[in-house]
Amino acid sequence: MIKILVVYHYFPHYRLPVLKALSNQENVDLEYTFLSGSTADIPINILMKADFTGLNFISVKNRWFFGKILWQTKVLWYSISNQYDCVVYLGNPNFTTTWLGAFFARVIGKPVLFWTHGFLKTKSFSDKIRKIFFRIPNALLLYGNKAKDNLISRGFNVDRLFVIYNSLDFENQIKIKQTINEKDVFKLKCKLFKNPNLPVLIFIGRLTQQKKLLDIIEVTQMLHNEGIPVNVLFVGDGAMREELIKSIELKLLSDYFTFFGECHKEEQLAQLITLSDLCVSPGEVGLTAIHSLVYGTPVVTHDSEKFQMPEYEAVVDGVTGGLYEFNSLDSLFLKVKEWLIKDNLQEIKDNCFKMINDYYNPKVQVKLINRAIKKILDEK
Repeated sequence: MIKILVVYHYFPHYRLPVLKALSNQENVDLEYTFLSGSTADIPINILMKADFTGLNFISVKNRWFFGKILWQTKVLWYSISNQYDCVVYLGNPNFTTTWLGAFFARVIGKPVLFWTHGFLKTKSFSDKIRKIFFRIPNALLLYGNKAKDNLISRGFNVDRLFVIYNSLDFENQIKIKQTINEKDVFKLKCKLFKNPNLPVLIFIGRLTQQKKLLDIIEVTQMLHNEGIPVNVLFVGDGAMREELIKSIELKLLSDYFTFFGECHKEEQLAQLITLSDLCVSPGEVGLTAIHSLVYGTPVVTHDSEKFQMPEYEAVVDGVTGGLYEFNSLDSLFLKVKEWLIKDNLQEIKDNCFKMINDYYNPKVQVKLINRAIKKILDEK
């Protein structure tokens, strides 16, 4: 049995399905152990020790310096321990023990991989540090193809770059999806809006300046002015809530907007996404794209790779949604309008689901991670 250690600062809760999928494989000679900081010193949106029941889990102490430099106790020892044949680290250059652990593991001949975003933003001095950092491991596990292309353009060997995408709780979402019916969806629409027969634009996430939510209000007014009235559903909460409400009131659009607030129940989120015709994310889209597409709702977001999250690659213009010109309100308006008048609704839903079924789910991730690790081990 080949034993693999996966080292993170902490595991966010959405990672649990892929961790379980890695652990519960049949007829595979790979055994995964997960290591992360203890729950006492990290944010609340993490997996608790109880969540690791049935999984191999090691809890270590995280020590943070200046708010972002991390030292993890015992990581160096586990990195060179003969208990593990391969180590996968979260590829964050601010983690000092990752530098040291990965370096010493390589020195003793142990294969190392980094699970990382790679280079996704504009070039800067910190990129020089990252370039050195990303040379340490045998290979990189990447969230998307854009990251791979970026690394190739910087001189990295394509044979050491493996795209593994990202995922949510796909199996649970499929089960929930099968329970949703049109009558219940319309009843919910009637509760949420005074005009339930209108198309619905949905935004899911924190209501912050970074998300450019005022653009949604502006586009809504532009649509109404053109005789294309729509409803808008904000799912989430945040600092901009009151500012958004005031803007909506000034434009006399209060009857068309609903603030649902925070929602973490998948059954509720499934219905909210399903009743929506289009998910609009003027800021970076991230996992919201995956969440929306799995329920068949297309996504509109901007086209600037430098200011996006890797998951925006799931939004294929004209297929699973639309990409508008970055920082162009007119382009956003035209793209939303274009999608609202489409009539091949079933084809659109099928395209959206197919994207997640083919790429962005734990089963695919596990297959790709296993393939990358085995390739590196075979070359040892």
